[in-house]
Amino acid sequence: MSYRDPLEAARARIAALEDLLESQRFADSDEPDDERAALRRARAALAEERAEHEAELSEARERESELRREVSRLEKELIEERARRQAEVSLLRTKLEEAERLVQNNASLFEAEQTMQRAQAEAESARLKQQLVHKDNHIRELREEVRVHLGGDRRAVKAFYEARARVVGTELAEQGALARKLERSLSAAREAMEQLPPADVRDREGMVERELAKRKVAVGEAELERVRDRLRRLESELERITAAEAELASRN
Repeated sequence: MSYRDPLEAARARIAALEDLLESQRFADSDEPDDERAALRRARAALAEERAEHEAELSEARERESELRREVSRLEKELIEERARRQAEVSLLRTKLEEAERLVQNNASLFEAEQTMQRAQAEAESARLKQQLVHKDNHIRELREEVRVHLGGDRRAVKAFYEARARVVGTELAEQGALARKLERSLSAAREAMEQLPPADVRDREGMVERELAKRKVAVGEAELERVRDRLRRLESELERITAAEAELASRN
């Protein structure tokens, strides 16, 4: 019989020697001295086998302890490595989510910026067209004023200035009402912007809303300044007409 484990082989040898000691072979022998010598040799062999077995068992247990410690160390390293990997994955996932949110925010902000720029361009174009219309009207009015003066009819000149004063007064009242309306709208827009929550790059809709609110205030301020500028020109025109009427009246 063969044994794969040396410890099993040692145990088997010890068991065989113990069986030998328990046998009746020594009891039936006619040579007591030989029997005692054989018994001593058997016990010595048994002690040697037991010592070898104990040494091998001790080495095996020590090796087993070392292997258990090694396994424990490797398991700890594996757990720590897994934790590090999970932390790295979590960090990368967070960075990826932040990058995605940033891209979405930038896209939304870009769209909002484009929309507001188009609105500003359209408003600027309308303002320039309106200025051209006002200038054309003013040129025609000045030509008409010159023509009336060249006619030499004081009543016609007086009638022209009275009609012109009514037109300028009416437009002045309309522009004043528009300016007051714009001031109220601008004040409400500023209050709404101040009530918005603090800026947070992670809140895409909030960032877009804040940007649109800022643009709305900017457009309102530009429009109000345009109306105020028109009011100043109308007031200056009305003062000129009033002065001309007074001069005309003084000639009479």
